[in-house]
Amino acid sequence: MTAAHRKNRQRKGLMLRRNIVVTIMLACFVVILVRAYRLQVTESERLTGLALTEYSRKVTLLPRRGDIVDRRDRILASSVEVYSLYAEPRLIKEPKPIAAKLASLLNLDYLDTLEKLSSGKGFVWIKRKLPPHQKAEVLELNCRALGFLPESKRIYPNRDLAAHMLGFVGLDGNGLEGLELQYDQTLSGEKGHFQVYKDRLGRTVYRHGSPERFEYEGHRLVLTLDKTIQYRLENALRKAVIEQNATSGLAVMMDPWTGDVLAMSVQPSYDPNFFWKYSAARRRNRAVVDCFEPGSTMKVFTALLALENNLIRLDEPVYCENGNFRVGRHVVHDTHRYGWLTLPRIIQVSSNIGALKVGMRMEKAMLYDGLRRFRFGDLTGIDLPGETRGLLRGVTGWAEIDFAAICFGQGLSISPIQQISALSTIANGGLLVHPRVAKRVEDAHGNVIRRFESKPSQRVVSKKSTRLLTKMLKKVVESGGTGSSAALDGYSVAGKTGTAQKVDSKTRTYSKHTYVSSFMGFFPADKPAVVLLVMIDEPQKAVYGGLVAAPVFKTIAEQVIPYMGIKPDEVYLARKDIDSAAARPDEEPLESYASPIGEESEDPGVMPNLIGLDARSALNTLGNRKLDVKLIGSGIVVNQDPPPGACLESKQVSRLILGKE
Repeated sequence: MTAAHRKNRQRKGLMLRRNIVVTIMLACFVVILVRAYRLQVTESERLTGLALTEYSRKVTLLPRRGDIVDRRDRILASSVEVYSLYAEPRLIKEPKPIAAKLASLLNLDYLDTLEKLSSGKGFVWIKRKLPPHQKAEVLELNCRALGFLPESKRIYPNRDLAAHMLGFVGLDGNGLEGLELQYDQTLSGEKGHFQVYKDRLGRTVYRHGSPERFEYEGHRLVLTLDKTIQYRLENALRKAVIEQNATSGLAVMMDPWTGDVLAMSVQPSYDPNFFWKYSAARRRNRAVVDCFEPGSTMKVFTALLALENNLIRLDEPVYCENGNFRVGRHVVHDTHRYGWLTLPRIIQVSSNIGALKVGMRMEKAMLYDGLRRFRFGDLTGIDLPGETRGLLRGVTGWAEIDFAAICFGQGLSISPIQQISALSTIANGGLLVHPRVAKRVEDAHGNVIRRFESKPSQRVVSKKSTRLLTKMLKKVVESGGTGSSAALDGYSVAGKTGTAQKVDSKTRTYSKHTYVSSFMGFFPADKPAVVLLVMIDEPQKAVYGGLVAAPVFKTIAEQVIPYMGIKPDEVYLARKDIDSAAARPDEEPLESYASPIGEESEDPGVMPNLIGLDARSALNTLGNRKLDVKLIGSGIVVNQDPPPGACLESKQVSRLILGKE
């Protein structure tokens, strides 16, 4: 092979190798371009998201929850700013000593804390919503891997006051019971977010956004509840439960014209600030979610339906069988041996036999339809969660004894809120009202967002029938009636006692030892301002409603009448004017009591509003109230303890904080 030929072959080989290298390089370049296109265009969003998860974290923070206030704007539930502790485990080289210190300072489990600090994550919560002193102690550790984020903590400044109505919220700020659950979306604001960015070593290098301000805070909920009335009702009910050594008790006070719930209590109560310390049974609002056999209070509605259907005259005698009456295989008893009684007397002495004989003049369907008109066996629609329908079986399931028993309050179950709503129908002249707890919703600036107007009332019985029945119920509270312990000086009361046997869960029969004692009524009888129901469950010292519940009714009424400004009966006022004029002819005419609900009261047992007054004016306003007043600072009153509207105790210490105008 010639030299020229060899050179030509070498040159061709070099060109081939060059072409191969160029082709490979071009192919690699094309692959890189395609890959770059996919990374930069096709998969850009996905890869950006993956990158963000590596060097950033979004922390969700809860906004300030809206306040809950009573009808006079007094705080029942509020929120305060607290700080929650977090850690960045990637920055911690020796987690054991830090875990030991945190566990000791914050009362945490050491192993659980160590596990969090050793996780290698970019962010973990250590403890939420620390009190100020714990935050200060953690800051003294001077650990850059620990930090705080502001959050909102729910507080109930009145502790157990109205706890069953208010409910409570969980750690994450969600309503779990009561009004907190019912109006959770209204009270909750829009959640805030806090973006944290980190370098390749996991160190925080930048925080985006301000966690201390939120665009939407929760709205403010204004209730129909009156804090002072609630306090006095709870106090009287609590004492009765303790004195009677009862299992529990409940009371509900309502405006019979609007359906506004002024107070509602279940005893024993609980502190929603520490709700986890109490059982679910203790936290249950039994006035709404539980039902009871009404006992003799049901005779009121049996009599009303008989009057409405013209089945009996007021002067018509009914033979009460001298205390024993057989219905099928069963015998119905009265506590006393009664012979002939008229309807008013049957109600006054609470005769079972008389009530069933009056009720059984109706057809079963007539009685059933009449009770359904009062919403027995149905929901009242009150704005509290978990309301029960009670139990009222259809007429096809009524045996003869069932029919008879329902007439005097056994064989059916109703809730307390159903019972007091039905009583309101009698008090207001035959109109069915819808109970409500929320009055309006306001924003942070006090602007009304929504009003909860009273629903239109529906007539279910005639005014004539309710007036006749009211006269009978007034006799119950007079001497000789079963509810005489509920009588009020200067005020007529219409009411009815109830004593219902409870069913023994083991024998499935009525117990001879456990009862529910109750009294329901309204005052003044002819111009009712409020209706009130009191129930004591399983009292031990006495069992009859007239002995157990009626005195509690009286105590509550006597304490709220001057506060609410309810005027005495005209007959009482006229008699008092005559007596007063005869004794002191130069004295000025008797003045009426204070203004209605919603305006300020001059009740000496209530703390007045002193905000804005100077020291001299504040002391003059306190007048003869037996308080140990301590003035702090100078200027005008900027804060006071007790707050306006609080019930006062003898020799109570009152602190007035003075400041600049």
